[in-house]
Amino acid sequence: MCIMTDSGKTAAEIFGKLKNDYEFRTLVASVFSALVTFVFAGYNVVLGVLHGTVWNVCIAVYYFLLVFMKFTMAWAEKRYHDTGLTEDERRNRREKFLLWQSVMLFVIDLSLLAPVVMMIKSERVVDYSSVAAIAMAAYTVYKTVAASLNYSKTRKSLNLGVRIIRDVYFKDALVSVISLQYVLINTFGDGVNGVMLTVSEVTGSLLWFLIVTVSAFSMAQAIRLRKSRKNSASSEE
Repeated sequence: MCIMTDSGKTAAEIFGKLKNDYEFRTLVASVFSALVTFVFAGYNVVLGVLHGTVWNVCIAVYYFLLVFMKFTMAWAEKRYHDTGLTEDERRNRREKFLLWQSVMLFVIDLSLLAPVVMMIKSERVVDYSSVAAIAMAAYTVYKTVAASLNYSKTRKSLNLGVRIIRDVYFKDALVSVISLQYVLINTFGDGVNGVMLTVSEVTGSLLWFLIVTVSAFSMAQAIRLRKSRKNSASSEE
């Protein structure tokens, strides 16, 4: 009975924290998102091997990097909690970790180059029905709105880990927009040619540069915090 009571109390505490603690909810959602992304990455590897499609293999690399990034951030936050660090100590650890995370964001951006170019040049085979394309459009709209709201909510968050997760979600939403554009052009149009080729090239390039800009802001923040920490240490001496 005591065990059941303790278990019920623990579950209630977890659900209460999920409901009231936005940062904790974001980290938990990141773990579940990473698991789904891992499955999707594996699915693309299978498609790439079975059909010999380079695009599926390239996009799988991107998704595996996303999984690695999300699990690494969740693991770091768990370690901070388990070691009993104070909030100030956690913040110092996050600041040191931020530079590495920013570098990883750029690596993810580079991994996107090949898939984006293939979509722009119509080197990805698309065979979607109208219903599937519309469903994808609805999901992409939801994903983009949710990522944008999260980006806005965590703008002033002191938890740097949560802010990096925010950047990852926002980037992933932009990738979905690029992919959706290509699917819609091929499903409801005559393919990527003529004017649509120009539109695809311009919008695809702009969205990729926006993705890189997010990484650049993160890197600038990491460098700024690193310099600030060094200056503080020098002044104390």
